[in-house]
Amino acid sequence: MSELKKQWEDLKRVSLLSAAQLRALTYTASSKGTKLPLLSLRWRLYLDILPIEHFGEDDSECQRIWELAAERERANYTALKAQYIVNPSAQAAQQEETDWKRMNPLSLDEDSPWHQYHQDQQLRTTILQDVTRTFPEESYFRQPRVQRLMADMLFVYAKMHSSLQYRQGMHELLAPLLLAVERDSVDAIEEFPARLLDRRFVEHDAFALFDRLMRLCLPWYQTPAAATSPTTARHAASIAQTPIIAQCQLLMDKLKVVDPELAAHLQGMDIEPQLFGIRWYRLLFSREFMRLRDVFALWDMLLADNVSGTLRLVDWVGLVFLVANRRQLLQGDYEE
Repeated sequence: MSELKKQWEDLKRVSLLSAAQLRALTYTASSKGTKLPLLSLRWRLYLDILPIEHFGEDDSECQRIWELAAERERANYTALKAQYIVNPSAQAAQQEETDWKRMNPLSLDEDSPWHQYHQDQQLRTTILQDVTRTFPEESYFRQPRVQRLMADMLFVYAKMHSSLQYRQGMHELLAPLLLAVERDSVDAIEEFPARLLDRRFVEHDAFALFDRLMRLCLPWYQTPAAATSPTTARHAASIAQTPIIAQCQLLMDKLKVVDPELAAHLQGMDIEPQLFGIRWYRLLFSREFMRLRDVFALWDMLLADNVSGTLRLVDWVGLVFLVANRRQLLQGDYEE
């Protein structure tokens, strides 16, 4: 029996072939510091990329349904890359008769592919600046191949969401997903579930995870439309109503119940919850740990709890961070 097959059989055994038990087992394993196998595969189940309700069924039926779902996701990403990552030179070479006025690299015509290409390069430059700084302590993210994959995925996502585009912090969400998929990837063989982890589709599978995770985190990246003047009352009110500010305030409201003294101290120092909450929520606490394996353990728990399309545990994780550091916070001042 191969190592992959053994991991799959072990996962079925410890979860008693139950999707609900698999979620519960993930939660208890993360809290105890133990590891369950096939991390990226389980995340694809928790984020509904692969229908989790078929977990525990006969392998042949499960294989058929999950491989069809994986093929759809991979084909979708291939189509998106072809649509958004365009090389005008390659387009011109493929045309029998080329309109050189339109295909001129110096053309200012908005209908020219080169006009869009130059605009896209500005976006790609912005993305790459962040990508090259991703988890500097991890050698994996220093590889040019990995940086190119990340830049392509983030670029495609930005083009898909033109009103949002790319926002700083998205690369920090993509990075752990990509690494998890890469670590689980294997050579394509017929043995189940190898084709779900085919290393030829690491980029495709990581993008599917990122797209689903961003559906949960999207409100925290949304910003109000710019007002005529940033100092207007309307602009101030619109900022106060953004989902991320509301989420941070909800965290403070819970802290008032759990630890009234600490909440009063922070308010007395005029420390708004968004000063730490925005980073926590947008990055899902990924920069609060020294080791990525701790990020994996936390995310495993957060995603396993995603049963209603919301990351219900994030507020409680934030409370743990605050309460665990209450002594330093109570002794500190604003500058600290």
